[in-house]
Amino acid sequence: MPDTKKKWPAVQPHDKFITKVTDNVYTVHGCFQFKGPIRFGLCMTLYKNDDGEITIMNSNRVSKKVEDEIRKLGTVKHVCRIVSNHGRADEYYVETFGATYWDIPGAQEHPKSSTVPATTNILEVGGPLPGIPDSKLMLLDNLSQPDGMVLLKDGGGIIVGGDFIQNGRGSKHDSFIFKKVIGPVSGIKTHALTTPPTYQEFYGKGEDMSVNCPVILALEFDTIICAHGSSVVGGAKEDLRKGWALINTGKIKGIGENWSGKN
Repeated sequence: MPDTKKKWPAVQPHDKFITKVTDNVYTVHGCFQFKGPIRFGLCMTLYKNDDGEITIMNSNRVSKKVEDEIRKLGTVKHVCRIVSNHGRADEYYVETFGATYWDIPGAQEHPKSSTVPATTNILEVGGPLPGIPDSKLMLLDNLSQPDGMVLLKDGGGIIVGGDFIQNGRGSKHDSFIFKKVIGPVSGIKTHALTTPPTYQEFYGKGEDMSVNCPVILALEFDTIICAHGSSVVGGAKEDLRKGWALINTGKIKGIGENWSGKN
């Protein structure tokens, strides 16, 4: 059971139920409170294997009703951080469900990473996540801090994204000020499945980030579950190809010359 004396992240607006993507993959779209009234979409992914064990990625707090749905779905055995800037709710799920915690390489040591439970359980790049057979963890290149994604074989191939791929069409749980002001002004609201201009601020280090694009497009997938923004179920590869083309043709500005983080 969770420590009732701890101040856990508050539950923010989210879906009233779990959404089934495939027989093994489920999501709960919610949001992350950045500052004050600024909230933007954050989607939690749950993978239930054939033994009824659940692995959580991109965790987010939910209501008791949805939490009860998770308990009915299966047993939460693993919580995995796949992005160094995520994980605020990870400790809650570890303590509440007695789950084992896993982190991506380099995240625990990086000074700008979010605070998460200390662990010696480090995920293997190129290997499967615990409890998810045939999955593959990818760590992106030429970044200032670790950002990853997970490839699942379910449903013709599913990418569970980190921060590199975001759906700039937004989320139904974005706050009004983010949807109407912050998103458009910052460039996050790209109206495309792509890499937003703000990504370079957090992850750029003056090297070409676009080297990751052909690697990702060479993967077998048809769906992307974005950590930020709505999921794209079906046709995601072509949607992503078009979104990145908007950067390469200058229609989305701010990513920097040659995706280097330098304008």
